[in-house]
Amino acid sequence: MQPKKTIFLLLPTGMTIRNLLSTTIVKDILENSQHQIICCVKNAEKYQSYFAHKRIKYINFIEKQAFSFSNIILLILRMRFYAIKQNETLKILDDNPLSLSFKDKLVSYLKYPFPKNRRIYNFLSSIQGFVHFQRREIELQFSKHKPDVVFSTHLVARDEYDYLMEAKRRKIPTIGMVKSFDNLTAKGFLPYKTDFVILWNNIMQEELINIYKYDKKKIKVTGVPQFDIYKKKPNVSREFFFKQHNLSKNKKTILYATNHKNLGPDDRENVEYLSSKLRQLNAQMIVRLHQMDTIDRYNNLVLDDVHFQVPGIVEGYGSNERVAHKDFLEGLRDTIYFSDITINTCSTMSLDAVAIDKPIINIAFDNSKKPYNKSVKRFYDFVHYQPIILSRATSIARSKNELINLIELYIKNHNHKKSEREELRQVMLLGNQGNASEQVARGVLEIMGRLFS
Repeated sequence: MQPKKTIFLLLPTGMTIRNLLSTTIVKDILENSQHQIICCVKNAEKYQSYFAHKRIKYINFIEKQAFSFSNIILLILRMRFYAIKQNETLKILDDNPLSLSFKDKLVSYLKYPFPKNRRIYNFLSSIQGFVHFQRREIELQFSKHKPDVVFSTHLVARDEYDYLMEAKRRKIPTIGMVKSFDNLTAKGFLPYKTDFVILWNNIMQEELINIYKYDKKKIKVTGVPQFDIYKKKPNVSREFFFKQHNLSKNKKTILYATNHKNLGPDDRENVEYLSSKLRQLNAQMIVRLHQMDTIDRYNNLVLDDVHFQVPGIVEGYGSNERVAHKDFLEGLRDTIYFSDITINTCSTMSLDAVAIDKPIINIAFDNSKKPYNKSVKRFYDFVHYQPIILSRATSIARSKNELINLIELYIKNHNHKKSEREELRQVMLLGNQGNASEQVARGVLEIMGRLFS
């Protein structure tokens, strides 16, 4: 057993709270060591009910400052990094960003002049640490709790930067975890390179090595911890689930997963169209809203055999609160499990469905004619989605008629593309064995063993 150490676990977003506290990662670390964990979360009083243990404490996460010279340097570095390390995803987003707010337009100019000049980038990187002024509140947290390791859970965001810089100042080792499979190629730039990194799969490992020049010995590949729940069957019966949603257990059920309005701009129109075809298909539909989508987008729709599911809404309208809801993962698992077909627009939901071996249809058409740089078609050229496309595990609907034909095909044969889904499950989810949380915990303990042996 390793000597007792203190881990600072940084949980700045609802997604990272969900991924760490709604899985068994924290529990597995505590049960297999004498370490204590300090969870840094926004609203510590609320989230301490998620998991209680004599060796876990919850403190309030100190949010990054909205404006600081250090943040400006980081923004400039991020934009220049995108220009220097440009890939197909970044080219597409550069041509037409998903967000067109004034702030985003202004930020895009931070890479000029000479956007691909490496000397400018290297110079800014060299002064990055010197222009950073530490937050007194964070210094006090470190002094009080004396962490031996800092565990970052959202590497591509700036939220944790102040904590990681304090760790660097105090020569405290850091472990980082990449939140999702699109982070390294679509969101890129790491404000701080942690000493060790935990990843989903070997594809992400190659990205980290090639883009960020990490040593393979500093990387742990574990699978997807929030997908472990998919290896367990629902705690409710089929009859109870459909009665709860006011649906029939005798009809085929289509799960339509919406997206953020910038990624699923036609979700409202698609839902309305599919509803008009349900009688023809002898089917019903569950529309599960993305945590960054709102039910207001579907106001005034009069739909038969359709149930809208707004996960986490009891926590409020903020996406962070909704996705961090304690029952979010269980509700998602049950909904996929009891559905016959899943539909989404270039979403991680394709992998959720693959984890449970459910048929997937990806929408790749627009409801009105659009140029490529504004079409949903461009999303399927994103780098992170290529393994899904190349696996042929999903069916791509390029028109409304093709969408209906694919639904009819899967209603007749739910095993269509079953072998392709299995292959994708192996590649992207390491087979989804149900032990990824255990692997993350083991990885953290192995790293700590190397550091403190």
